[in-house]
Amino acid sequence: MYFTTEKFAKIKKIVGVTALDATADTLAEYGENISFVCVTGNIWLNPNATAVADATSFKLTAGDGIDFASRSDRGVSIISDATGATYEYVVWGDLL
Repeated sequence: MYFTTEKFAKIKKIVGVTALDATADTLAEYGENISFVCVTGNIWLNPNATAVADATSFKLTAGDGIDFASRSDRGVSIISDATGATYEYVVWGDLL
């Protein structure tokens, strides 16, 4: 007979709802596990280069979320369009 145990990751950091405009910003999260949510508007995300609001970045619309591990050598670039957007994210720590 086998038993399984669920383990949860600790929350290392929470960034609450934050405004974003049409100028690229960088999330200074290096080598982290992140759950990112677009709360309102449109957000383009790029972990490898400066985000641009086009097909070179990953587009999230209001209510969309993505879980990913950021690169250890650079932050994650995000940008919105002229209408603006808001986002929030969690940085996950080690398992409990």
